[in-house]
Amino acid sequence: MGNRFQEVLQGRPVILGHRGSPEKAQENSIQSFLLALEDGADGVELDVHGTSDGELIVFHDENLSDGRYIREHTYPEVKIASQRQKVVVHRLEKVFRALAGKGFINIELKSKGLEAKVLQFARDLLPPDTFLFSSFIPDTVAECRKLAADVPAILIRVEPEALDSELECIRRIEASGVAYHHSQIDDKLAAFFKENKVPLFTWTVNDIEEAKRLEALDISGIITDRPAELMKYFKGVK
Repeated sequence: MGNRFQEVLQGRPVILGHRGSPEKAQENSIQSFLLALEDGADGVELDVHGTSDGELIVFHDENLSDGRYIREHTYPEVKIASQRQKVVVHRLEKVFRALAGKGFINIELKSKGLEAKVLQFARDLLPPDTFLFSSFIPDTVAECRKLAADVPAILIRVEPEALDSELECIRRIEASGVAYHHSQIDDKLAAFFKENKVPLFTWTVNDIEEAKRLEALDISGIITDRPAELMKYFKGVK
């Protein structure tokens, strides 16, 4: 998973702020990311889209609230629309520069075709072993692994299919791990992936009791809206 990523595990799950610290600042904003890191999170998770003119931006949904699809509009058009809606939309480059060296960055790619450009930005702007990729799109995970065998790329699943089929897919695309919503993870699923040496990640865990349950299942990483609360718990139990 990268030496520095392994170092922070220290017998507990890696804790990543979900789009930063979204209960304290607008999600996917630099302010939100910095707050999560200030609260002690090991890193943050962010979402990347591409605009029609080739810009990479950090935003979760594929469209703005007025219905404009990001991929169909230029960055200046998206910027104007977002300002009218009082929504922050940062260029990925700006976010990387603000966060470089401050923690791990889980870069979720929301569509195909962004892999090479995002990787180049990450290589140029972030320290080695401080970033990883994730995506719901198996082909995107496979492409990330093809382009950068040294960088982890996690497959995100909506819900588990037959576990043998899940494992076949993970191995075929050479994913570095798999992530499910915490409600989908039970003893059987966790034991299966542990036996097959596939790191297991989860989102969005905002309850300490649920975090305890998942910790007992040897989860490798947790994404949360409340990084301060989870870090307080995990630091207390070390």
